[in-house]
Amino acid sequence: MKRWVGYLRGPLAGSRAAMLAAVLAVAIGVSACGGGGGADQASGGSGSPGTGTIRVKVTDLFGDVVPNARVNIRDWREDLASKNTDASGEVQFDAVAAGGVSVCVYHPVRGTGGCAEWVVLKGRVLELSRQLQPYVQPVAAVLSASVDPGGISADGRSLDITVRLGVTAAQVGRSWFDVGTDTTAYWPQVLDCPARSEEELDWLGPRCIRGADGSDGSYSFSGIIDPGVVQGLEFPKPPRVVGLLIDQGDTGLSPDWTPNEPRLFASSIVAKRLLADTGLVLAGFASDESSGSASSLPQRPVTFFPVESPRLVTSQPEALEVLNDLSGLVGGGAPLYQAIAAGIDFMESRTPTELQRVLVVVADGTDSTCGTPAQCAASRRELAERARASGVQLFLVGQDIEGDCRDPTWNYCLEIRAPEALRLLAAEGGLPLVVAHGDSMFSSPLELVGQWLSGWMTVQDIRVRLTSETQGAFSPGAVVMGEMEAVNPNMCPWYCWSFLLPFSVEVPL
Repeated sequence: MKRWVGYLRGPLAGSRAAMLAAVLAVAIGVSACGGGGGADQASGGSGSPGTGTIRVKVTDLFGDVVPNARVNIRDWREDLASKNTDASGEVQFDAVAAGGVSVCVYHPVRGTGGCAEWVVLKGRVLELSRQLQPYVQPVAAVLSASVDPGGISADGRSLDITVRLGVTAAQVGRSWFDVGTDTTAYWPQVLDCPARSEEELDWLGPRCIRGADGSDGSYSFSGIIDPGVVQGLEFPKPPRVVGLLIDQGDTGLSPDWTPNEPRLFASSIVAKRLLADTGLVLAGFASDESSGSASSLPQRPVTFFPVESPRLVTSQPEALEVLNDLSGLVGGGAPLYQAIAAGIDFMESRTPTELQRVLVVVADGTDSTCGTPAQCAASRRELAERARASGVQLFLVGQDIEGDCRDPTWNYCLEIRAPEALRLLAAEGGLPLVVAHGDSMFSSPLELVGQWLSGWMTVQDIRVRLTSETQGAFSPGAVVMGEMEAVNPNMCPWYCWSFLLPFSVEVPL
C-alpha cells in the first residue's frame, strides 16, 4: 500500500503564516508544558551533572512519519534548542544538560503532540516517540436559517429570524462568543445589505431581498433578540453516502507546503472517520487555464476515482492511496461551479438511491473558469437551483481571503471569509459554508463537517431582527440573503477571529 506523506518545501513565508505558527507554538507551550510526569517520566532518577542526548521521532494520526515537525526543548528557565525533524521524522539534540526538560512538538498542518516533562540522564540517550493530533480551532458555519413564528411585522418592514451556527471549540451552556466578561462587543451581527442598482440587477441579479418578481430590496440589521448559548445537538443519522470533491488547481496553494498537503491531509481525516459507514466517493477537480497553468488530472474538469472504474471507496488503505495519487496531480485553474455540478450528477447516477447523498466540496473558493461576472452569476444561480432540486446535500469548505477586522480597537484580528464565488453560492443556495483561516488550517473546518455527519455537534441559535424602509419588503415568498459577522473572541481584544458567514432564508407563504 502506498502511504500518503506530505513534505514542507521551505520555511514559513509571509506575515500570516509566520504569526499563526508562532501563536500555535506559544499556545502549545502555555497550555501543556507545565504538565507531564507519570507515564511520560523517564526512569533513572534526576541524574548527575553532565549532558545527555534527546532523540525524538514524530508521526501523525495515521502513523506516517512527519518531516519538518518543530521540536522545542526547554528547562524551567529558558528555551534550550529548536529543530525540525528530518525526512525520516526524526531529530536529535546533543549535549543537553542533565536534568528536567520540557519537549514540545507541533506541525502547522498535521497537528500537535503537545508538551511533556522528561529527565535527561548523564551519558544516556532519551528516546521519545510523539504522535501528532489534528488541531481543532474555533470555526463556525450557518447550518440553517428560519423565520421565527410571528416574526413578520404587519407592514412587512421587520423580519425576525433564527440563525443556527455549528461551532467547534465550544463549551455547552455558554455562548461561543463568551470570554467570561462583558461580551456584548463580540455578539454577532448581520451586515447591512444595500440593494443592487438597476444596472447591477440586470446582469448580476438580486442579492439582498429577492422578491418573487426578481426585484431586490435593501435591509438593515436592527439588533440581537436572543444571542442563545451553545448546546449539544443530536441529529438524525440516516444511512448515507458521502462524496469528497477536492480542488486540485494551484491558484490557492501556498509555496510553503507540498502541493495540496493541507486539503489532502484534512480530507484523509474525514475519510478515516466516514469509511465505517457505506464508503466514499473521492474526486479531484481542475482545468487547463489559458494563462498556461495546466491540470494534471487524467480527466478534466473532474476525475472520479478509481480512474479506471469510478466507484465507492470502502477501505482506509484504498482511500489513502487515492489521496496519495492526488498529491501528485496538482495544477491548473478551478472550475468550481462546473465541478460541483458534475459531482451532483455523479452522486445521483452512481450511488445507491436508498441512501442519503452528501457532497463535501474542499476548495480555495474561487472559480477561474466561469467567465464574466454576469456569466458567473448565471452559473451560480443555475447551480443553486440544481442543488436544491437534486436531493444531494452540499457542504462547502473554503479557504479565507486575508483581511483585517473593521474594529480598530483590537490589536490583531483576522477576518475569515471565503472568496465571493463560494460565499455567494452558499447564500443563494442556502448551503453551509465553513472557512479555513489560512491554507494550512483545513483540519478544523473538516472536523466540523465530520461532527455534522456523525450525528452530534455543538450549535448556537441566534435570533436577530432585520428591518427595511420599504413597506412589504419581507413579503411571503421573498428570499433574504446576507452575511452574519460572528467574532469568536479567543484571546480578544489582543487576537480575534471574525467570521463572515453567509445565510439565506425564505419568507413562508
